[in-house]
Amino acid sequence: MCAGGGGAYLRLLNGGYSYVLYTGIGRGWEKEGLALKKNGHLIKNFEGKSSAISEIGSNLFEKYHIPEDEGFDIP
Repeated sequence: MCAGGGGAYLRLLNGGYSYVLYTGIGRGWEKEGLALKKNGHLIKNFEGKSSAISEIGSNLFEKYHIPEDEGFDIP
């Protein structure tokens, strides 16, 4: 997902809307937030105003048997 770093996201679907909770780190940057998409198009991105308290990632996905999803780029 990120060259020189990594990231994870959790996508929730409701009709044509996607709510994507994300976290990521790369060379010289760190981002977390919530992206709102409609029919695949970004409507609004709510960036975190402080560091994430918890990181989403493979441990969470394995614990709750959440399947992998491909296709989200951190805004």
